[in-house]
Amino acid sequence: MSKGGDESIASGPALSSLRPANVLEIQAREYLKEKEIEFGLPIMAERKGPVREGDVDLTTNIYPLIFQSNIRVCRYDVKVSGTKRNGRIVEFTKKFKDDFTKTERRFRTRDVLVTFMNKHKDMTKAAGCIYNDLQSIMRRISNLILFLLNFIMPLSLNVFKLESITLEFNPTNPFQLSLEQIQGQRDLVYANRDLAQFLDIATSQEVFFREGEHVHFSTSNSYMYSPEMFGFKSDDTISFADNLTYLGIGCDKAIHNVQGGKPGSGGLQSVVVQPKKTPFHADDLLVNKVDAMLSSMQRASFDAKVAYLDKYLKGLMVCTTHNKNNVQYLLIKGFARESASQKEISINGQPTSVATYFNQKYGVSLSRMDLPLVISSTTDKNGKKQQNYYPIEVLQVCDNQRVKTNQLTSQMTQLAIRKCAVPPAILRAQMEKVAKSLHLWDSEYLNAARIQVLNKPLELRANELNHPELQTGDGSVFPNKDSAGWRMSKVLSPQALVGKQYGWASFVFWTKNAGHGCLTQNEMDDFLRRYQQQASFRGIRLDNPVRKEIVTLNKLDDMAQFYEWASKNDIAFLLCFHGDSGDAEQVHHEIKANERRFFVITQCVRTGTAKNVIQKGQKLTIDNILNKTNVKLGGINYTLSRSRIAADTSTLIIGFSANHPGGGIGTVDDTASDPNKAPSFVSGPPTAVGFAANVGPTKMPYDFIGDFLYQQAYREEKVNVIESIVQRCVAFFLSTRDGRLPERVILFRNGCSEGLYPKILKYEVPLLRKALQVEGMQEPKLTLIVCNKLQSVRFFHKNINPNVKAPEQNLKPGTIIDTAAVHPEFAEFFLTSHRALQVWIFLFLNINFIV
Repeated sequence: MSKGGDESIASGPALSSLRPANVLEIQAREYLKEKEIEFGLPIMAERKGPVREGDVDLTTNIYPLIFQSNIRVCRYDVKVSGTKRNGRIVEFTKKFKDDFTKTERRFRTRDVLVTFMNKHKDMTKAAGCIYNDLQSIMRRISNLILFLLNFIMPLSLNVFKLESITLEFNPTNPFQLSLEQIQGQRDLVYANRDLAQFLDIATSQEVFFREGEHVHFSTSNSYMYSPEMFGFKSDDTISFADNLTYLGIGCDKAIHNVQGGKPGSGGLQSVVVQPKKTPFHADDLLVNKVDAMLSSMQRASFDAKVAYLDKYLKGLMVCTTHNKNNVQYLLIKGFARESASQKEISINGQPTSVATYFNQKYGVSLSRMDLPLVISSTTDKNGKKQQNYYPIEVLQVCDNQRVKTNQLTSQMTQLAIRKCAVPPAILRAQMEKVAKSLHLWDSEYLNAARIQVLNKPLELRANELNHPELQTGDGSVFPNKDSAGWRMSKVLSPQALVGKQYGWASFVFWTKNAGHGCLTQNEMDDFLRRYQQQASFRGIRLDNPVRKEIVTLNKLDDMAQFYEWASKNDIAFLLCFHGDSGDAEQVHHEIKANERRFFVITQCVRTGTAKNVIQKGQKLTIDNILNKTNVKLGGINYTLSRSRIAADTSTLIIGFSANHPGGGIGTVDDTASDPNKAPSFVSGPPTAVGFAANVGPTKMPYDFIGDFLYQQAYREEKVNVIESIVQRCVAFFLSTRDGRLPERVILFRNGCSEGLYPKILKYEVPLLRKALQVEGMQEPKLTLIVCNKLQSVRFFHKNINPNVKAPEQNLKPGTIIDTAAVHPEFAEFFLTSHRALQVWIFLFLNINFIV
């Protein structure tokens, strides 16, 4: 990240005005109308029962806000646009997808606003302090005379190559907002986010207008250019030399309305701050980046190198360096399988190599004929797309671009996790440093609004729940009081699938690109012997495998023949081994694809894990593998012996969660820009929705089985998908409970943003009730719980001993928080569900929607 960004206007693909979330809501509304189901009321479940303060002293990352006087602020919608010399309009406040264009437009919007305020000092002084999100929202402490202002930028800013800048201010409705604490609202129809929105903007102004300190992507997400300015050290981050990226340190910020103080005391607006570390691309020459990436692929073919670059650099924004008077910004669409000397283009009707063209046109002598060409696309005057080809050595990586998930290598992920996974004592110190970087305690913007941020984060007292009693095959087990750890010898219900009727087999699937580390036949035999011996000790029957073999695959498609053999020879289970690196991910995907294709239950073990078991005698690893084996084959390892719900055979418990592909949202295709046509989405990889329910064949209330299905790649689930899951689970319940319907249904749903709560209550809940009624439950008792671990609140022991091990610094499993840090009206609580082995643990935010 460089301070301030480039001075040129960047271009990028604008977001469609029709978001997939809006499409899903329209579809949900029409679906309910088609089924003649009334929409639900978006009213959150109320808090029930007395709340008891605990005896565990905790502190948080929640900083309460105090309003020192009731000030009213006015809101305007702002549009900043510029007119280029060719007449083209450039919109600064438009939303963009790619990081470089997004940050450049935000920087330029800031510069325009600063220039405007300096040029019209009397007007802006009379209007009071300005609060802007650098997109379309502006608030002022006092009223601003409404007008459409056009003015020519000063000569010092003519690098924009714009003839004029236009600022347009339009008042919104409601126009004014009072800065005062508000009570929480269970009825989401009347819930107002204006105050939270203003506070989010106001607490970001120092970040936005202190040029050179942060790069910012929104009001809630920013990164420091120089983390050492705020107390961070060099070992808090890391640089990745193999692809010229580095770990940036920043902050996630949010505004929460929390209970604060004593239960029932009303809402308390607070700012929640947490450190965030994210990989960034260094703004270096593209050729240096490519050389670093290909340094380990010297013997690879040209096509293999192209495929590798295409995988990790596609979607990156770069700029040209060969013509300083006309710098072009372009998005990498891919890489050509030709070099600059091989690729010919048509110049004045004559075929010319790219290398010759750059030499004749720009006087640039290209030297890297061993590298492919970058492909980008532009649109001509007639709206027709055309491909352009650029040599890698005339391009530079643009600044302020985060590394996307699909651009992360496995090594980057592992090293980044080590830097991010820090003990609670260190995390709390880093939290205080990023809070300092926001200038919350020396902000002229907060002072102007008479808002004070308390120096100390919110403190509270939590409860610790008793650990549940477990029942295994050899009796009851009580987890350790402090660690919640426990051991079992015999499983509760051994699998009965493999044995008399069906057999099992084992294969090592190895490829030429897997590198070193393949198991030898002796090592495979040794592992399987230990595996069977421990299975026998645990009460799990696993006779000798019908077949065990090390297979070298010339191509991944060759794997199918072994699955076909298994399906034709009554083989119900395959234990498969594959490598740890190289193309291990592709081999794993092929294994799981064949599992579904041939209906042969499969379990994968990495060869590195198997070698550790053999060489280090890791018995617990074998136990963990067997736990999974037993469940996969229909067994049950343990149950909760004294749990009311786990012992209730009349309650149906369903849990489901969605796994979205990288980016999460399909791109809108070209036809979607026509308002007269129905929206169409190019989905790419689909969203997988997995679910599990206590409808297993043993008829035990704690016997869970699951499945998954697909939907288009959206960030939220379609209502008809959820309806289908519930109907399937009720049908399974009937088949395993002798035709009896459940008396109660508990639906445990994966987390979603607060903005989706009204949609869940309005569409999902009525549809679920109707689905249960159709299945025969006339008055269904439905409990819907939303669990979200991707939330920003953090809890720490008030007095952490930094010298003890990380697990001992963490909150104990079973720690529950349902006061102070929770919503003042919603029925929500935080729970530490398990023990963290190394570092700070995520707490699950659970929200009870309806009972």
